[in-house]
Amino acid sequence: MESSGIYYKKRILVIEEETALRLFFKILLLKMKYGVTVTDSGENGLECFQKKSYDLVLSDLTMSGMDGWTLARHIKEVSPCTPVILMTGWSREMIKPHFKESRADLVIFKPMGFYEIKNVLNWFLG
Repeated sequence: MESSGIYYKKRILVIEEETALRLFFKILLLKMKYGVTVTDSGENGLECFQKKSYDLVLSDLTMSGMDGWTLARHIKEVSPCTPVILMTGWSREMIKPHFKESRADLVIFKPMGFYEIKNVLNWFLG
């Protein structure tokens, strides 16, 4: 779901199973003047990505069906330069064995604050 008729500096695809977090990211990113598409699963996220161009993908790591690791690999096969940021409540030690092979650009840890999200987006999108 994307708002139209307004110029956005960059387009972000958000994949998150939890309804409240999807709404939070949509509102936050729209206020930051990003174009936002939100969806609820890795499969739906990949489908959105294949239909439209995005400047960045922000996805939950742990989802039923396709997880964030698999999603990141698929996105990087199609578009190696698109940043993929995964969000998780896992510990750093738990992600280490999977990070490199997923080809994700960054993993950020929940809970995260507004400034952390803003800094990450500024780093990748300028």
